[in-house]
This record gives sequence, C-alpha cells and structure tokens, in this order.
Amino acid sequence: MAIKGASVVHMVALCICITAFVMNFVCVFIPNWMHGLVVGRDVYFGVWQFCEVQLGIGNRYACKSLLNISVGVLFSSDWIQAVQAMMAMGVITSLVGVILHLLYITKATCKTRPVAICGCAANLATGVFSLIGISIYAAEMKQGHNFYGYQWYSPAFYFEWVAILFYVIGVILDIICLRKRESPA
Repeated sequence: MAIKGASVVHMVALCICITAFVMNFVCVFIPNWMHGLVVGRDVYFGVWQFCEVQLGIGNRYACKSLLNISVGVLFSSDWIQAVQAMMAMGVITSLVGVILHLLYITKATCKTRPVAICGCAANLATGVFSLIGISIYAAEMKQGHNFYGYQWYSPAFYFEWVAILFYVIGVILDIICLRKRESPA
C-alpha cells in the first residue's frame, strides 16, 4: 500500500468518504427515519421497513417490508419506490467512490486524473441521489401520506442529512485537490 505518498488532504478526503459511506449505508437500511405514536403502540418508518412496537405485551417489535405490505393503507407506492431507488443508487455510488479513493491512494497505477475525477463524481452523485431521496421522503411524510396523528423524524433521518453534508465536504476537498493539480483521494 502506497499511503505514504498521499497528501493530508487526500487522507482527510478518504476518511470523510468512508465515514459518509458508513453513515449512508446504516441510515438507509434501518427503519428509524420517522417515529409515530398510536394508542398502545409505537410505529417506526424507514425507507425499506415499517415497524410496530406492541407496548404492554413484552414490547414486541414486529417489522414488515414496505415492499410487501398493503401500500395503499400507509401511502402510495410511487413516492416510496422513488425514495428507495434514489437511496439505493446513493449507496452504490458511495461504494464506488470509496473504492476509487482507496485505489488512488494505495495503487501507483491508479494515481491518474481520470480516477480522481471519477471519485469526485461518485461523491457528487451520491450527495445528489441522497438529497433527492431524503427530500421526497420528508415532503411526502409531511403531506399526510401516513395515518398517525403524532410523528417526528428519528435520528437516522438526521444522520442521513449529516452524511450528505460529509459528501459535500468530500467533493469540496476533491475539487481543491484537482485545482492544485493533484488528484483527490
């Protein structure tokens, strides 16, 4: 591994990229974006799952895939499928970005400008996909496409916003490296 030759900016960009990927991956797949209260139970919504906690009966936690439940009862399937598509594309492009950053830093044959530009583009694409997905989710959940009177966003929703911010910082660092005639990590 040729990490010795990488600049501090490259290493910071790599750390931010990996941190954002982990946050993005975890946030997308846990059912804790929205929390609602219904008489006798807590309800959690995510991008892929809908979970209920039956209070008073041993606090049973039962989750159902949003792909398999009667979608018309909760909300229309069109917008949730759009969110799922955007978030899945975000995870894929994030993984590509991490791989490109690692290749650039560790492999002498990959220290080229095209690899650097593709890594930057992957971070940018991830940020855009995630921003579109989370914005659709927020807009649709607040427009009453759910049937719960009390609801609020949960930590995973906010951590996804932080991951998007990390992608923006990563792209800025990549651009700084490119402008200095270095290739970003």
